[in-house]
Amino acid sequence: MCTLALTPGCHYCSVPLVCCLNIYGSLVYCFGMSSLSLPPAEAERCAGQFLAKCYELGLVMNEAVGSGTTHVSTTLQPLTISRAEFDELCHVQSLWNEAVDNTARNFSFLRDALRETAASDDGFTGKLVDILVKVYLGTKPYQKLMLGIFRTDYMRHEDDNGVGLSEASRWRNVEINTISCSFAGLSPLVTKFHEHVGVHLHVWRKANGIVGEKDGSTVSKASGCDGGLVLERSTSGRVVPGAIADAVHAWTKQQKFNLLRESYSQLQACTGCGNDSPQGKLDASPIVLVVVQENERNMADQYALLLKVLEEHHIHFIFRTLQELHMSMKLHYINPNQPPLAVVDGKYPVAVAYFRSTYVPGDLPTDAAWATRLDLERSSAIKCPSIPHHLLTFKKMQQLFCDMDRVLVPIAFRGDSDKARRLKRHFVPQYSLNPCEVG
Repeated sequence: MCTLALTPGCHYCSVPLVCCLNIYGSLVYCFGMSSLSLPPAEAERCAGQFLAKCYELGLVMNEAVGSGTTHVSTTLQPLTISRAEFDELCHVQSLWNEAVDNTARNFSFLRDALRETAASDDGFTGKLVDILVKVYLGTKPYQKLMLGIFRTDYMRHEDDNGVGLSEASRWRNVEINTISCSFAGLSPLVTKFHEHVGVHLHVWRKANGIVGEKDGSTVSKASGCDGGLVLERSTSGRVVPGAIADAVHAWTKQQKFNLLRESYSQLQACTGCGNDSPQGKLDASPIVLVVVQENERNMADQYALLLKVLEEHHIHFIFRTLQELHMSMKLHYINPNQPPLAVVDGKYPVAVAYFRSTYVPGDLPTDAAWATRLDLERSSAIKCPSIPHHLLTFKKMQQLFCDMDRVLVPIAFRGDSDKARRLKRHFVPQYSLNPCEVG
C-alpha cells in the first residue's frame, strides 16, 4: 500500500516502476530500501525503525503460522499524481459501479454468460451460479437491496509516444474486486507512515549535512518538510463504515423492524418457544454479521472498519465463520411476501451480511458450508456482496465487458453508448479462446 501525493499541475511518478492505483487512494507496488537513497548501513538501521512504526500505527496482519503478527506490505514512498488526473479516475469509478450493478441484476444473462465457466469448475463457480439460479431465478422472494464495496485496480500504460492519450486515460484497469476488498481500513494509516519516513529522511539529511540534495526522493517533499507536495489521506476508513451503516438503516426501514419484531415473537409463541423464552423475542437491534475465514489473518483491517461502525454509528457487529453459522443461524419465515429473517445465536437479527471470506474454494470446504452460504443468500439480510455482485469479480465477466456491442452497451449500460465509451478507454483488452461463448 502507498498513499498519493497530489499536485495541482502535471503528473510526476516518484519511482520508475509499474504501479497499481485502486479506489482507496492507495498504490500497490514493491521496491526496496534503496529507493530512499540511503547508505546501506543506515538503510538497515531504518528497516527496524520503520517496522516499529508499522506496529505503532497498526499496519499489521496475523502471521500465517502461529499466533504472532507481522507488518503489512507497504511502500516507503508515495506516488505523485495530479489532482485533475486523480479526480477523473474517481469519477470513472461511478461508471464501474453502474456497469457492475446493471450486469449483476441481469440474472439470466449472468447465468448464461458463466455457463461454460461453471461447467468447467463445478466445485466452486458452478455452485455459486447454482445459488444464483435458486435464489434469483426461482419463485420465492429475495432481497433486492445489495451493498457493493468494490475496488478497481489500474496499471499506468506507457506506449511509444503517448500521442492522443490524456493522463487519466493512461491508467488501464487490470482487475475489479467485488468481494472482501481488503485494506480499506488500513489504507488511511499509510499516509502517517509515509509522513514518518519523510520526517526521518529530512532530519537525517540535515544531521549529516545533506541539505537540498536532489536525489529524486519524493517522501520528504510529500511530507511537507521540503515543501511543494501534500499527502492525501485515503477516506476509505470513513466511507466504507458509513456505507455499511447506511445499509443497516435501509434494511431497518425496509423491513419495518418494530413490526417484524412483534411478528417474530408471535410466530415463536405459536411454534412453542413462548414469549417468556429468550428464544421467543428479538430484543437485540439489527446487527452486521461479518463472515470471516477460519484462522483469519486480516483482523486489523476488518476491525479498523467495524469499530467505526460501532463507535460512530452505534451499530453492533459480530464475527462468525461459516462453520459457526451452520450451528447458530436460523432462517425464520415470517411474511410469505418477504425473504426469511436470519437470526444468529437465537437473538441477533442480521441486517447486513458482510463477507470477508467465501471468495476462494478453501472457504467452502463442506456441503454444510455451502448450505449455510445458500441460507445467507436466501435471507432478508443485505449482502455485501450478493451472489450476483460476487460473480462480477470473475475474470470471465471482465473479459465480457470488452465486448462493446453485445455486452458493455446493452447490458452494462442499458444502451448508453457514451458511458460505455468513457469506461472502455481504461480497459486492457481481454478475449475468449472459446468461439462458442459470448464475447
